[in-house]
Amino acid sequence: MKTILAAAVVFASLFIIHDSAFGQGALTPPGPPGATMLTLSQVEPRTPISSLPLNITQPGSYYLTTNLTAGAIGGIVIFTNGVTVDLNGFTISSAASGTSGAGIYINPSGAALRNITILNGFIQSSVTNNGSGVYSGNGFNWGIYYNGTPANVRVSGVSVSGVLDHGIYLGTGTTLVEDCEVHTAGAYGIVASIVKSCTALDIGGGAISADQVADCRGESKVNGYGIYATTTVRDSYGWSTNGNIGIYSGGTAQNCYGYSYGANGIGVSAVTSAINCFGYNALGGTGVNTGGNAENCYGQNIDSGTGINGATLNNCYGISYTGAGVFAVNALNCLGFCNVGGAGSYGLYTATGENSYGYNGGSGYGFYASSTALNCVGSSTSGTGLSAFIANSCHANTISATHNVNSY
Repeated sequence: MKTILAAAVVFASLFIIHDSAFGQGALTPPGPPGATMLTLSQVEPRTPISSLPLNITQPGSYYLTTNLTAGAIGGIVIFTNGVTVDLNGFTISSAASGTSGAGIYINPSGAALRNITILNGFIQSSVTNNGSGVYSGNGFNWGIYYNGTPANVRVSGVSVSGVLDHGIYLGTGTTLVEDCEVHTAGAYGIVASIVKSCTALDIGGGAISADQVADCRGESKVNGYGIYATTTVRDSYGWSTNGNIGIYSGGTAQNCYGYSYGANGIGVSAVTSAINCFGYNALGGTGVNTGGNAENCYGQNIDSGTGINGATLNNCYGISYTGAGVFAVNALNCLGFCNVGGAGSYGLYTATGENSYGYNGGSGYGFYASSTALNCVGSSTSGTGLSAFIANSCHANTISATHNVNSY
């Protein structure tokens, strides 16, 4: 028995851990943990702006500390490369009598400045539109203005209102304007190489002008384009008066709505193609116009103009009051209506048409094909239902027709 107890004591002693076996020291921490992250001023040293006017002559990051009022010579002038101005949610306003200067003026010398960013705030003065397209009042000539050909200039999250000339004018170097608003500007609203997610309303001249435009709304109240792009316009709305164009694209317009209320204006105009677009015009112009192809588009004219016009139209619908609903070189799966057209009007006019329908509510042609009509239908209240040089598998339904030719 004594031998068994002695063995047990020896065995238990093997599991006793002595403090001297480890050298970790005391477990109580010496104090709270210290900061491990850099502050904003350490990451990007910033210079506060607390009064105007201000000339920025050194690269760096600047920010407003409060709402500021500018005098007759304007607010901030940027003379150098590599500048960021954060309006910080505050407003630069003008107390000038008459109009002069800019909220932010970039590059007064005309040199090619680069790497300029303006962010997050408001620029406003007191210019108004009298309702007839005359802009006048007190404050700034320009909201943000770049003089020359810029490189890597960006304006984001800025709202400009009540200026006599341009709202945000950067020119078309390598420039970007995004998530911005301009309301009431007597000349241009927004000008840059790329404009996206922006609004320009109550603009005297062109509302938005760029190489590429996406997700924007532009409304010209006097004499300019709603939206003008040299290459593409997507997912946008443009409105224009005085015979101008709601949306113009030098390439493709896609998913766009364009309205023109002036004589001979165009709702949507696309040089290469129009896809999923709606265009409206009053007073003798065209709803949708393209020199190339249009697909899934709707064009309307409420006067003597054309609903939709293009080289090749597919799945398109056009309406005109006394002109031509659809006018195309090739019409495929199209509908064209002329509400009360006279002898020279057309529901649908084309060189070759296939699987298409034209209607005329007056004495003009329902469907007219200068070459070939295949599987087409034409109807006219008192004119010619369908006329074609070659008509194959077509049908003409003329109501109270004075004459009816080439109907099948």
